[in-house]
Amino acid sequence: MFSKNAVKAKLLAIILALVIALGMSWLASQRVNASIKETAMHGKIIVKYSGKGKVHLLNEDGKYIKKYAKKDSKWKVYAKATIRKQLMYRIGKNTWIPAKYTKKASTKTAASAPVQWKAKSSEKGFLVNTSSVGKIIGNKTTKKFYLPGKKNHKILSLNMVFFSSKKEAEEAGYKLAN
Repeated sequence: MFSKNAVKAKLLAIILALVIALGMSWLASQRVNASIKETAMHGKIIVKYSGKGKVHLLNEDGKYIKKYAKKDSKWKVYAKATIRKQLMYRIGKNTWIPAKYTKKASTKTAASAPVQWKAKSSEKGFLVNTSSVGKIIGNKTTKKFYLPGKKNHKILSLNMVFFSSKKEAEEAGYKLAN
């Protein structure tokens, strides 16, 4: 039969395998998908924080970054998304603030946007400047994509698709815009 040491070793190996498997599944559940679904919006928020100090800002994975927002400071909002089960506003390139620490100062939609942002009456949504978003954006209708910081184009918000790389956009059948 088996010696006591052999049985103990096998039992220990099984326990260790279970601990590793459970730990890996827990870590996987804690990971946030980096390609979050954000909804484009334009407006301003005011930081309304009742605690001491400043609001610690986060990235799209829901991890804190080395940036803070002062109380009563005003920020432009470029998008909103749910990250780690919290509504957040994107106030910069991969910079997010929890909505619970903000108050909307204004929000631009298709109806209330300035003339340069209004879409045609037959369309829904609002126009977005591609150079200001800070991500690779594709246009569903034209099948073209735009790199951040390049020539400014306007895309209807409902036609926007986000890509993490130029290669991903090309593999999806999109061509680089001039």
